Amino acid sequence: MNQFKKITAAVVLCLCTIMLNPYQAFCGEWWVFADAGTGSDSAVVCDLTLRRTFDPFYENNTLSVSPLTELSLGYWHEDSDDSVFNATLAGGLLVTFQNFETFRPYISGTFGGTLISDKSISDHEMGQNFQFRSKGSLGVQFGGDFRHSVQLDIAHFSNASMNNDNDGFNTLTISYGYRF
Repeated sequence: MNQFKKITAAVVLCLCTIMLNPYQAFCGEWWVFADAGTGSDSAVVCDLTLRRTFDPFYENNTLSVSPLTELSLGYWHEDSDDSVFNATLAGGLLVTFQNFETFRPYISGTFGGTLISDKSISDHEMGQNFQFRSKGSLGVQFGGDFRHSVQLDIAHFSNASMNNDNDGFNTLTISYGYRF
């Protein structure tokens, strides 16, 4: 029940932010990312992510630092026919290097909560349906108005020892993103 309260509080906080300042909540740069790769025990993983990048809170001629939020829907499949669906809501920072004319390298990091459809995949005992996700990304924006992106993502899912079973799950994916 405690996990339900935490998730409910996060959803209420997001809805209050939208209601108090809908213009700020929905303006800015919106991206959609599709990724595929591998996970623990050679599992096949894929995600579809909606990312919102806010206005930079620090910017100079070389780089900008912006907060971001992500909503991801994922799928993990292991050879033993185990499959897990997941949904993640995360926040973090994006550091973009701006002093290039045709491309913009960047790094980002996010942290958030994930709900998974099953408490285990193959031999990995996750312990519970609520997990934390930490993710680091290294990428490059390119094309007209820098609307396209390719990035390498490394993520770790864990319940932070809130349960005795906490094998964790790691993913390594490559993503293509489009800003609209």
